[in-house]
Amino acid sequence: MHLGPRLNIVMPDKGPMRAWLTLGVLGLLLLGPLAHALPPAKDFGSTPHTGTDYPMGTVELSVRGGEDVQLHYPAIEEGVKTQMAGNGPFPVVLFIPTDGEGSGDYELFSAALVARGYIVAVINGVPEGPWALEPALERVYEVNEGDGSIPGALDSMTDVWAIGGHGEGAAAAVEMAGRWFELGRDAVPPSGIFGLGLSDDGFLLDDGEVTENALELLFDEPAVGLMITGSVDGIAPVESNVLPLLDAGMGLGLHVMTLRGANHHQWKDSTGLFSGNDGTATMSQEEQHATAATHVVALLDLSTRGDHDGFSVAFNRPGDSNILSDPDAYLDEDLSAAELLRLNLTSPTNESGSAVSGTLEFRGQVGLWDGSDWHAAGRSAETMCWFDDGSSESTGSVNETGWFSCDLDANALNPGPFKASVRISIDGAPVTR
Repeated sequence: MHLGPRLNIVMPDKGPMRAWLTLGVLGLLLLGPLAHALPPAKDFGSTPHTGTDYPMGTVELSVRGGEDVQLHYPAIEEGVKTQMAGNGPFPVVLFIPTDGEGSGDYELFSAALVARGYIVAVINGVPEGPWALEPALERVYEVNEGDGSIPGALDSMTDVWAIGGHGEGAAAAVEMAGRWFELGRDAVPPSGIFGLGLSDDGFLLDDGEVTENALELLFDEPAVGLMITGSVDGIAPVESNVLPLLDAGMGLGLHVMTLRGANHHQWKDSTGLFSGNDGTATMSQEEQHATAATHVVALLDLSTRGDHDGFSVAFNRPGDSNILSDPDAYLDEDLSAAELLRLNLTSPTNESGSAVSGTLEFRGQVGLWDGSDWHAAGRSAETMCWFDDGSSESTGSVNETGWFSCDLDANALNPGPFKASVRISIDGAPVTR
């Protein structure tokens, strides 16, 4: 048992620049082509819900292949097939149950997300691949086209969606997000990823070891996930089921909360008469759901609605954007793979190894994904660059239009290859190269 908050912030190492020193001058080889402009801003189609909680409507949808989806949505009044709330559209969340549970077993946690303006589709069982999950998502969006399943549902959903799950379903959510590209270029991947009590499923982890399959997953921006596990989870302890993913260098930025007093079975509606090897929770199921939902909703606001303020809540930065803190949880984090900002890296500019003298110069521009003016909104930006061997680091600058600079003195480096990285952040939310 940990005696206090556990903070493990890993220095970013994503997409390292490779360089070599020859005849007294530096040559830099980039791993990919440079952009010439910021990536376009996204049209998220909705903003965070700030009013009173929505009642939850529910309808069961039949999917081809014999499966069903339990669809929970913001409604005018609580009940079955009640009218959809009229102030959408709302983002969609696909939720995957743990092995042995079904689409009707997560109404309580779904209600916490629906209350804040999310449509939650709980599928029936753990899918074998994206091809098996896609029909469920397509069926949900048929409701958006006005198929008559829910009164007032026409044009009630945004195109931006997220994925989450419990237990083996949480592991499947990470897998499905990282394999969504298999469906083709036109398939829109999930923007947000979260897991509750993620359990070793044999694909991401094998006997506690990260698999090659996990390291080959490809995630679309913002390439970030939130994993929440109970400190007394005896079914899927965080040390052997989640933290190995954090330490393996996956292409997904991860923030891990080990929620004090929470267990595994309380994530689903019925905890059952026998809890097996699960620990005894010291917080109520309601408290466990409410605490987790606060962070999950903030993650969804950030990733599916473009609300940059969601970052500090989702990832436990209540005061200082550089300090992680939560009295209710132990915290671990590696956001080096996260794409939480738009980035245009203009320098180093050469890809052929020509001379760049003795100073390694990082130049470029960053911006928020929603295209809003971060400086006018009073947000702070920082940049830092370093040699990955720890020999030198430097603090750079970011101007009000997002153009940044950061320099490293490479004269003291020994001849031969070396790696260097740059990280730019706005209110703590980073992008790293």
